[in-house]
Parts: sequence; C-alpha cells; structure tokens
Amino acid sequence: MAGIMQKAQQAIMGHKGDKTTDLAQDTKEVSSKDRLTTDYGVKQTSADDWLKVVNKDRTGPMLLEDPFGRERV
Repeated sequence: MAGIMQKAQQAIMGHKGDKTTDLAQDTKEVSSKDRLTTDYGVKQTSADDWLKVVNKDRTGPMLLEDPFGRERV
C-alpha cells in the first residue's frame, strides 16, 4: 500500500530532486573572489557607497541621481 501511495505522489508532485536539478542550471555559486556588479556589468568596490551632497563641514542626503544607488532601491 505504501508503494502505491509513493508512486502516486511521485506522479503528481514529481521526484524530490527534479526542482533542485532544474534550478541548478540557472544558479551560480558565489565566492569571495566574485565582484559586485551593476545590472550592466560595471564592477563596484562596495555596496555601501552612495552619491551624496557634501559641504565643507557637513554631509547631506543621498541622491537618487546615483544610478547604482537607484538599482538598489
């Protein structure tokens, strides 16, 4: 009886590894050697830097004119 239920579940849901195998084709393993890039492939050194308004003694708000910053928003 358990064998019939298992076969029925596999026919409906697929094999357990089918989804993982399908996703593996489009998945890239990221390592510390990989660089952060924009949507256009331009390499970035840090994801923490934004274009800001700066005065001699003050730092102002972050600007949305920063194309890399807008990608992150």
